[in-house]
Formats: sequence, C-alpha cells, structure tokens
Amino acid sequence: MRIGFIGLGNMATAIIGGLLAQGIVEPGDVIGSAKTEATRQKRAEQFGIAVTASNREVAEAADVLVLAVKPPFFPEVIAEIRDAVSENTLVISIAAGLTLERIAGLFDRNVTAMRLIRCMPNTPALINAGCTAVVPGPGATEADEALCLRLMESFGRAIVIPERLMDAA
Repeated sequence: MRIGFIGLGNMATAIIGGLLAQGIVEPGDVIGSAKTEATRQKRAEQFGIAVTASNREVAEAADVLVLAVKPPFFPEVIAEIRDAVSENTLVISIAAGLTLERIAGLFDRNVTAMRLIRCMPNTPALINAGCTAVVPGPGATEADEALCLRLMESFGRAIVIPERLMDAA
C-alpha cells in the first residue's frame, strides 16, 4: 500500500510519524509533496520518505491519498490532481470545513461514486495523543473505513461520527 500526502505540515507530520512508529507502513511506502523545498527536505530527512514538488506525482503514485493542505488551497490543488486520482484511490481529507459533497464536487465526481473519507485530527496528534473524528463518504467501503481508522489510530484515538456533527467535533 502506497500512501501519498499532499501537504507535509504539522498534521501530515503527525500522521506519518504515527504510521511509521506503529509499523503500518515503511518509509518507502510514503510519498509526499509540499510547496517549499525546505519542507520537503525536512520531511525526507526526518522520515526517510520520498518527496516531490509535484502534487500530481503523489496523486498518481498513491493507493491512499491524504489531502493535508489548508482549505483555501483545495480548489487549486484538486484542479491540479483531479485527472490523476484513480477511482480506486481512497482519498482522505483532513481539511476543516469542507464537506464530502464539496470535496467530491471539486473532483467533478459524485460523492457516492468516490472512495472519500473526511477526517479532523486535533493538535494533540503531534504528541501521539490525538482524537480524530472520521466521516466516511457514501462511496467508501467498510474496508476503507477500517483502514482509515487504523491510520488515524496510529497517533491517538479515532471515532466515526455523522457528518452533521463534524463542525462541532
């Protein structure tokens, strides 16, 4: 399983750190992109993962794609990768405030036909004490949900909630 991260900021760092520490993936199974060379270099040195400036390269390589950019950048990033994301790719968003419907719409896809899960980890994830709210989309399978929970539990707790409660979470 190849996991791609678009965005290598604090939350992506917490997730990658948890995944590697728990042995869920090896460094060679992770690829990430970030805007700055300094961030890419830092994460490559910190974790031994592959890094690139190309979001599209990450999207093409990933079986599981974690969108870890700030919500205002979603339209630009998704426009760049839209055609590179296979319908077999599990897409996990950690952006606050963007609904499953909105994210699927940015991909020009119907939310029921997309393997999409919305997550909201909190800052204690940075010290492996996070609590992550998880909202599987209608196109996500039970196996997708189980995998997402396993990934999110690598740095704390995770709980499935209905999307209508996500903003409160």
